[in-house]
Amino acid sequence: MKTERIAFFNGLECFSENKRQARELPSEFMIIRFGINKYTKDGHQDEFNFTQNDADAVITEFESRGRDLVIDYEHQTLRGSQAPAAGWIKRLFKKDDGLYGELKYWTEQAAEYLKKGEYRYFSPVIQFSRRGKTVTAIHSVALTNHPAMHFNPALAADDSLEVDPSCPPSNINETEFQMKRIFELLGLQEFSDKTSPEALSKAADKVAELCRLAEEGGNFLNKHACKSFDDLEAKISSLPSEETLKALELEITKRDAESAVAVGFSDGKLQESLREWARGFAEKDLAGFKSWLEKAPVIVPLNSNIEQRNPLDDTEAKLSETELKIMRLLGLSDEKIKEINSK
Repeated sequence: MKTERIAFFNGLECFSENKRQARELPSEFMIIRFGINKYTKDGHQDEFNFTQNDADAVITEFESRGRDLVIDYEHQTLRGSQAPAAGWIKRLFKKDDGLYGELKYWTEQAAEYLKKGEYRYFSPVIQFSRRGKTVTAIHSVALTNHPAMHFNPALAADDSLEVDPSCPPSNINETEFQMKRIFELLGLQEFSDKTSPEALSKAADKVAELCRLAEEGGNFLNKHACKSFDDLEAKISSLPSEETLKALELEITKRDAESAVAVGFSDGKLQESLREWARGFAEKDLAGFKSWLEKAPVIVPLNSNIEQRNPLDDTEAKLSETELKIMRLLGLSDEKIKEINSK
């Protein structure tokens, strides 16, 4: 006994297999729809948002290659092995609902697969930005019966059925579906099945909040001379590493400590025997060392009180009188000065 499969819409008969038409190969098809696209990969479900600007970027990237976009079988092109083409896309373009591809041709084998229903769906290989949120290019498209993206229509519509003119417009379901997606994106799942004034008010408040956050984000990017968050991420990634910053901080600490110690010597409050102690003190607690230095007495006499004797009388003098005075101010002994002179 032959059975007939019938689809109903709100109780009305809309489709019947008796009204089936022959499958026809598409000359163009939508590759990615605008809005939120959900997909499942390796058992993990995720989603991405596809915008008009994203479509423009994808089209620009495609045109820059100067070649057609391949349609293969089961993503064989990605494996680097033999990957016969099922067809070729010669042009990418936008429509109101998404990004489309215009076919150059289907191969004979692919056409047979599609007409027989042995292959029904397609799956694009999408390339994203570094942050993984923005679509930047399409690597290829594959014929497959297990597409990762949800709600992908069949290429050659299985059971291309005539629509009874008495059925309600099909865009009613699409509108409800899109409204539900909007509420879910706004984090208002509890209102996703409602169209009450309260639900619309909640949605409007949420959109206003997102607009405020977007404005603040734009101001933040402008303040840091960035056009996008990708630019900001690139700028952050170019900053010195934590290890580099620590090394730089240590170098600055040593430099400031050495400068403070030099002041102590020039003020006559330090002598050579105290150099290492003073340097360690200043590196550990620069403010404490400076405070100590202010209160410390002068322990190295002024030039006028230094006995003007030459420790180099018995040796060949290499140091000038000025150099000798400086060394005495530093608290160097005659033996140390002779040692330096002999080098």
